[in-house]
Amino acid sequence: MIERLKRNKEAVYSNITFINLQAQFDITYRCEWKMLRILKLLLEPCRYASEIVAGGLYISRSVILPTITCVRCFMVVTDDDPAFATRFKIAFLNNFDTSLEFMNILCLKLSTALFCYFSGSDDDSGSTQSNTNLTVYRYRSEPKIDDNEVVALIARKYICTPETSVPYERHFSSSGSITNDERASLSSDNVYNLVCLNNWINKEYKK
Repeated sequence: MIERLKRNKEAVYSNITFINLQAQFDITYRCEWKMLRILKLLLEPCRYASEIVAGGLYISRSVILPTITCVRCFMVVTDDDPAFATRFKIAFLNNFDTSLEFMNILCLKLSTALFCYFSGSDDDSGSTQSNTNLTVYRYRSEPKIDDNEVVALIARKYICTPETSVPYERHFSSSGSITNDERASLSSDNVYNLVCLNNWINKEYKK
């Protein structure tokens, strides 16, 4: 709406001046357009966050908490904010915090912590390891499971999914099964054989 008003600024000005005194209206008009410009800047991060979280594309839960943090940081009241911007930010944060009460923040924190871009992201400037090997290493959680058994169980049960370049493999049905035609077409015998093979490998590995 603000963008449409900006594109039609001259037309809006011409029409409104017919019913207002020119000298009194100019000052009010300029102040209101300045307020609109500031309001547009305040709403920009909200628009980006809406496109990311509710844009119709699949996103990982690990993206939600950084997005929330970014919006909250942008809405922090500063000394340079005009009075109306301060009131807007305070009202926005109050409403925002009320909405966050219904979210599982602990689950979002775990998702963010276990995301490959954040996990094991210490300074690697002195390492001679290639970027490819480093990326693969960050995806492997097995060496750290013994140190964090409880978190590992929660991550395996509720969060972890195999990374894949095929988008539709990341979608899940209501029963928790991956909606992949090839995997769904496996016969019960093949599934049984795969489970037996997996159990056998685990036993051999423990030996």
